[in-house]
Amino acid sequence: MKPHIIITEVLAQFTSVNTSASSALQFLNGLSSMFSLTFNIDLKNNHMLQFIRKAISAHMIVKPKYEDTWNVGILFDYWREKGSNRNLTNIELQTKLTSLLMTICSMRPAEIEGISLRHSVICEQTDK
Repeated sequence: MKPHIIITEVLAQFTSVNTSASSALQFLNGLSSMFSLTFNIDLKNNHMLQFIRKAISAHMIVKPKYEDTWNVGILFDYWREKGSNRNLTNIELQTKLTSLLMTICSMRPAEIEGISLRHSVICEQTDK
């Protein structure tokens, strides 16, 4: 029996238990590497295995890496729920101002993380 047929059968058995496309692709790559080393043949260029890899990859749902990292709507909703600025503490006001300014600037998250509120000065004057 040819190695690519064995791999196909074993992969079919594996995917009946674990239906994750990424797991199947990882299993396929590991299994074909094992057979390549065992039988001293090049399975990387095998058309049937290339077809299987493409089919599995087509079923993988790719989620952007930073999709949920910076959802500005969540930030705006948070500050809307806090109500009037008069009800916020100085630290909350500084945080609100900084976070809202960051939505319109092009700072990287690592730079934003380095911002310290300890060095900011708040004027305690009120308008009459």
